[in-house]
Amino acid sequence: MIILSDVELDHVCTAALSAISKNDVELYSIVFVLYNTGLRVSEVLNTTGWREYSLTEYEVYLSKTDGYRVINKSAVHPYIAYFYSNGLPATFHTYRSVVYSLSKVLPRIVAADGTNVRLAHLFRYNHIRRLKASGLSISEVALKINHKNLQTTKSYLHSPLLVQA
Repeated sequence: MIILSDVELDHVCTAALSAISKNDVELYSIVFVLYNTGLRVSEVLNTTGWREYSLTEYEVYLSKTDGYRVINKSAVHPYIAYFYSNGLPATFHTYRSVVYSLSKVLPRIVAADGTNVRLAHLFRYNHIRRLKASGLSISEVALKINHKNLQTTKSYLHSPLLVQA
């Protein structure tokens, strides 16, 4: 097992995005949003939870935390943005079909304690680590991704991720 650095994790996520065929615009646009926002798959698929927040931002309802998160519209693929803006289903993909597709292009990743990291969650780890690397404090990162507990944010930042060599 090899510990992934933050740069290597970003390369894994970028390669996964590149490996998904742009011929499947729906799936590509979902993974594009995962990569750029760190949202959970269920949050991306729940288009009725999206609404216009400003000219440049969406507000997304997060059912897991029963709160809202503001994301930049540039982080949303143009194909899917039309549907979000109108509260329409953007995709026929289900949570299972997205995870299955990701399993074809992502390596198996485990946390240091040996537990599997859900494939779709790699994008969340990556996004949170990129926010921290951009200069935000841990509390600013937590606020941006709607974590109510700083320990949750710290676990995303400090948990070593390992890949099978």
